[in-house]
Amino acid sequence: FFEQVAKNVEIGVSALEGVKGAAYDRVVLNAAITDHLLGCDGASDLQIAIERAKEAIDSGRALAHLNNYIKASHKVCIELKQTIMDKPKIIDFS
Repeated sequence: FFEQVAKNVEIGVSALEGVKGAAYDRVVLNAAITDHLLGCDGASDLQIAIERAKEAIDSGRALAHLNNYIKASHKVCIELKQTIMDKPKIIDFS
């Protein structure tokens, strides 16, 4: 199971690094359709949305956003864990 997850992560990151292929095409199409369906500015035309998705990936912006999201998520998890560890445990024996 974990080997397949690791392989899928590798494929996804490779696509976000701009490596062309089926995974890249799926990421571009998914991003474009999502922007289009959400009504994002400039994405009302699906072809333009596709070009914008390609540009975000090829420029490295998409991967940078993912990395920032991962860092922020880790920070929140660490802070949450610390908050939980710092709170005294109340045990109700009633």
